[in-house]
Amino acid sequence: MCNPGHNPAAAAEAVPPPALPAPSMAGAPLLPQLLPLTQAAEIFGRHPRTLRRWHARGRLRAVKVGRGWFYVVADIQALIAGRLVEHALQLALGEVAVRVEPPSVDNKLCL
Repeated sequence: MCNPGHNPAAAAEAVPPPALPAPSMAGAPLLPQLLPLTQAAEIFGRHPRTLRRWHARGRLRAVKVGRGWFYVVADIQALIAGRLVEHALQLALGEVAVRVEPPSVDNKLCL
């Protein structure tokens, strides 16, 4: 088949269109780092339902993506830091009793 409007010599000399500049991320808002529900629950040593309750009460921000829930890493860090500070203040004020376990005594003779 012959294309009457096609000129192979002109096609070889055709200049490609100019490349578009790469999109710049300067000035764009940074997206928060997110952790899936199960990983966030592991960090706190809590059941995933506990984190869902915290989210419902406004204690922790979460984003639903598809069928999964994701938690904002900065909020997790702030909650942990806040709890550590709160605990340290309670210890300093004597509001938390520090429990010291007595050493266990074995009835076995050490020879």
